[in-house]
Amino acid sequence: MKHFFKIALFILGFSVFSQTSSDAANTLISEAAKKPSITESIVHLSKNIPALKTDADKKAAYSFLGALQEQAGKFDDAKKSYAAGAALPGATNSEKLVISAVRCALNSGDFESAESFLSSTVKNSSDATILAFVKLYTQWATLCRANNVGETEKAVAALKTFVGDKSMSPVLPSVLLTLWHVTGSETYSTQLKSKFASSPEAKIVKGELNVLPTPFWLFMPRKENTFPDIAEVSQNEPSSDTKPSVEPSPSSKGTGQKVVREQLGLFRDVSNANALASKVKAKGFDAKIVEEKRPSGNVYYIVVVDENKNNTIGKELRTAGFECYPVFE
Repeated sequence: MKHFFKIALFILGFSVFSQTSSDAANTLISEAAKKPSITESIVHLSKNIPALKTDADKKAAYSFLGALQEQAGKFDDAKKSYAAGAALPGATNSEKLVISAVRCALNSGDFESAESFLSSTVKNSSDATILAFVKLYTQWATLCRANNVGETEKAVAALKTFVGDKSMSPVLPSVLLTLWHVTGSETYSTQLKSKFASSPEAKIVKGELNVLPTPFWLFMPRKENTFPDIAEVSQNEPSSDTKPSVEPSPSSKGTGQKVVREQLGLFRDVSNANALASKVKAKGFDAKIVEEKRPSGNVYYIVVVDENKNNTIGKELRTAGFECYPVFE
């Protein structure tokens, strides 16, 4: 398989497509993997899954399709693929597919679907790891619905109880990262770096790995000191006579897709979008606000900056202190 099929989904936690049911499903997935781009792979799978003869094969193929769609940022499509796979019999774990559908629903701003999935049979799972994800994702959904930091207090209190709960150990790094992300407390970043030094979450708090591209993090209100404030990173910026050293965003490499813009924030309140856009513009970027109605019916105001001809705008934004993730064509 081409390297972009190594699904680098943030805090996926487990593979949902490792089990296929027959040569038919394996053959279809292998054919998709040979396509020159992830978009063509998605099209190939979408076109041919209905022709598979058994539900088990369709289930395995849907789980792989959902993973590709999630990697490509097609979160609503991925949600539907995971849900379709979960509804079919087969060797692939249905509960893991439901959990993945929840994550994608959060990413697409469809909090109602996320909560509906969490209220399904997975809440009574006999699998301790599934239950840990259900509890964590339930708090993520609550945080995503919050309009301000004050409305995060109940979820933060619940997450704090998870830290000392042995049953939550499968998702403890994610719990600590969430607490750090929302509260800005170094207590949680310190625990991550000491107890889970090699984890993706620890690399995020150390600045070695970007928290995105999972955009539901942008829905969560957080204290201003969680990430360095714009003024605090000015000392790390290049002087006016020094050209910054930048590279194309790694998220765009190997996907066969073109990055057309970087997304910096998603807001339900346009005034918050305007505030972020003003900060970005003050740093010399041509920020604009795009209004988007999600499948859930919710309207969001999205702050974006168009990609430049050198494909370096994402790195430049991060150097200036802005979290962002690529939007593909």
